[in-house]
Amino acid sequence: MAALTFAGVIAVRSFVPVVASALVAILIFPETVSLASGTEAATTDDVQLRETVKNIYVVPNPYVATNELEPRNSISRSDRGDRRLYFANLPAQCTIRIYTLAGELVDTIEHKSTLDDGKAFWDLRTKDNMTIAYGLYLFHVEARDSNGKVLEQVGKFAVIK
Repeated sequence: MAALTFAGVIAVRSFVPVVASALVAILIFPETVSLASGTEAATTDDVQLRETVKNIYVVPNPYVATNELEPRNSISRSDRGDRRLYFANLPAQCTIRIYTLAGELVDTIEHKSTLDDGKAFWDLRTKDNMTIAYGLYLFHVEARDSNGKVLEQVGKFAVIK
């Protein structure tokens, strides 16, 4: 049995959430165990990305015209603030497309975030900067994994008076 080197111990300590059986295998058979490579890490990231894309949702849903989540107008307390809703659980980079039930593209949001907050706000305006009508809308989120495979999620939200 080969002895673990000091660098090998450091590598084992950097993987804190190691399953007990894997840790035993590293200590007993260190020459047969390979630690995580870039490919394995990317696969783990892709699995997490797939799960993230499956859990995308809109807040508030339904959007009510007098929504409490909206920011207040800082200049005039009697006037409402900007209308907005947000998409939650987004991956760091994705494209959100919003459609009417008739299939017309209302707006496109390119979400690119260095933070892991998973949120993108939408101001309830069309791509032509017009206020949207009340009704039911569809959203389509598209992201790509490390292999370039397209991951998609489709959902719906309502805007009511």
